[in-house]
Amino acid sequence: MEFSGEDIVIDGHGSGTINGQGQVWYDLALGVGGLYGRPIPFCLRNVKNAVAKNFKILQSGKWNFVMVESQNVLVDNIYLSSTSDDFQANPGNLGNTDGFDTINSNNITIQNSWANVGDDCVSFKPGSTNMHVKNLTCYNSAGIAIGSLGQYEGVRDVVENITAEDVSLYGSRNGAYIKTYVGKRTYWPPQGGGGGNGYVRNVGMSAGTSLSTRFGVLVPYPDYIYQSSRTSTLKTSQRHLF
Repeated sequence: MEFSGEDIVIDGHGSGTINGQGQVWYDLALGVGGLYGRPIPFCLRNVKNAVAKNFKILQSGKWNFVMVESQNVLVDNIYLSSTSDDFQANPGNLGNTDGFDTINSNNITIQNSWANVGDDCVSFKPGSTNMHVKNLTCYNSAGIAIGSLGQYEGVRDVVENITAEDVSLYGSRNGAYIKTYVGKRTYWPPQGGGGGNGYVRNVGMSAGTSLSTRFGVLVPYPDYIYQSSRTSTLKTSQRHLF
């Protein structure tokens, strides 16, 4: 489901539900997180001045709620749950079942929402600027992520002015982290990549954030462990807790 345009209000009135029928994809993608064709149930693309509120997304085949090339968007009271009937094919073992993702977007607020997903609860991908997260609860996620960045050779990625407050993370692998590809390309996207450049600037998480995670704040974090010996060309500055 994809929406485009200006001055849009999408309101599920507390009972609206999108069922992604993700079980078949969880089974197919086991061990192949980037399997081509996995569907995204909800996307705002090239949207300006929009509100999306009061609905649920269940069993997303891939990312749950994506905003691409959009600006001035309020996301309020959204419930996300990506769980599998088969523990072996649980989204936590698959990857790419992110909760909220932003790409090349500006001035997005995500608030009063809940997510139980197997990957990033929120992922601020390349081109995400002026993002605000408030009163968000995440279960069994990879945490609040910036990236992945630097995946495409020669491409400059920028993420800046990101704030998160009153975020609760339970059973998550990380608190907040920045993930980058390395400075030299290894294989090709979507599974591999690297060689891009850019920067992350002015990122903050409030002291009111509650963490029950394996790791706290990681900067930077290599997107693939086997690449970690090579240096990323991404720069970071002005990271703070407040």
